[in-house]
Amino acid sequence: MNGTYVPKHALGNIKYIKDLDLYQKEKPFQILIDIPKDAPDQRFTNLVYEDKEELFRDVRGKEHTYSLNDHGFTYRHHDFGFDKYKDRSAVEAYYLPKIEQFIKDEVEDVDKLRHNASLPKGTMIDLDNPTDWLLPAMHAHVGM
Repeated sequence: MNGTYVPKHALGNIKYIKDLDLYQKEKPFQILIDIPKDAPDQRFTNLVYEDKEELFRDVRGKEHTYSLNDHGFTYRHHDFGFDKYKDRSAVEAYYLPKIEQFIKDEVEDVDKLRHNASLPKGTMIDLDNPTDWLLPAMHAHVGM
């Protein structure tokens, strides 16, 4: 022991999307491109956030007790033997295929993955189409 105390749990704030009646009428959205000047709705977002204090638990040594099916997340330690993350061609040629195989091995019934590169640059995203690729959420969200 080095004399530094490390707490088992810690309190911290997470920004959640606020539960608004508005979301019963329209999906929460955030637009990350320029809105055409003639569009009737000029909003870039309808998101409203609220901070909530949460307890973060130290799970070290208990990682094996969490499963994707039961908890919605899991912990895996894996060394892909890769460190050229700034070299896009190396990432595409070596790292992405390794990640794809890793996900197929870990997640039941996955036979195909869709990469960000599957949409050409400048592609418009149809927010009414739930199969369109979107960026991962940047804030915590529940039940939406």
